[in-house]
Amino acid sequence: MKKYFSIILSLLMVLVLCSCGTNSTNNGDDDSSSSVDAVTVSVDDSAYDGTTATGDFTITTEDGTYTESSGVYTISSAGTYSLSGSLEGYIYVNAGDDDEIVLELNGVNIESDVNSPIFIYNAGEVKIKSLKDTYNTITDSRDLKESDVETQGEGAIYAK
Repeated sequence: MKKYFSIILSLLMVLVLCSCGTNSTNNGDDDSSSSVDAVTVSVDDSAYDGTTATGDFTITTEDGTYTESSGVYTISSAGTYSLSGSLEGYIYVNAGDDDEIVLELNGVNIESDVNSPIFIYNAGEVKIKSLKDTYNTITDSRDLKESDVETQGEGAIYAK
């Protein structure tokens, strides 16, 4: 089971990293351009003991700011955020252009059927860490992305 989990997690990381990068566009009509910074994903399942995340979802931070409304946790400033427990909803990162966000997955199960479970809309840099001796799942349970609205992500972990 551990080997199967490692293979699936490795494939997920490849898909996430392949879809991220720097991308500039210009349609020729004006001088506007947009860019996307890559997402760093760290995974350590060497001590996986077969347990899954349970209990109420919590975010703890000593240096960041977030709000919660109907299962949507919006992170709005730089900081380190430790996520644990089970959430039916999603994490929405909308911070400043120079803000560095660190998401520590500490035994978490995040599932969303309305948006990407972790959606990075704006930030200077975002790092996602899976803490040692924890088991973490991020599940996008939508059949398909339902609209082209830019506040909708296109996968379990998505960076605009």
